[in-house]
Amino acid sequence: METVETGGGAAAGMALAMLYVPVQSWETPYDPETALARGTVFPALDKPFLAAGGDR
Repeated sequence: METVETGGGAAAGMALAMLYVPVQSWETPYDPETALARGTVFPALDKPFLAAGGDR
């Protein structure tokens, strides 16, 4: 893991960021019209947007 030179202070020698990317299984993507309407080409990523908690 690389570290970024910060010039000292509390963050000296710490990694800039860490990430986790889960493995996504391949699936047949949406056709272009459906993908544009849904905002994603992958059905597994097609999640409903429930602003302010949904049922309020």
